Amino acid sequence: RLLLLAHISPDLDIAAALDDDELLLRAKLAHYAGDYTRCAALLDSAADRTSPDWNILRGDAYFALEEYAQARTHYLNAEDRCLRQLETCCEKLGDYKMAYYYACKQR
Repeated sequence: RLLLLAHISPDLDIAAALDDDELLLRAKLAHYAGDYTRCAALLDSAADRTSPDWNILRGDAYFALEEYAQARTHYLNAEDRCLRQLETCCEKLGDYKMAYYYACKQR
């Protein structure tokens, strides 16, 4: 359907034609394929940017692009579901006190 739309109208914004669930699914597929820039672009096209799933995946994309401060910001929005990611981000940023805090919270 989307390929047909793109063929008919090349200047159509495909992301705008998708709902947030489809964007999240396509972003997950891009992330698993290693295309983190596409993953981030798809996520940034979503209308709802508050869900824990959106924040975790956006954090994962930032992390893969080695943008740890931005990743930590998104992980904090879903803190209880991504303690390990927060620990790793804090380590990468040199914030060992918070890395230790998140490591302890996992136990």
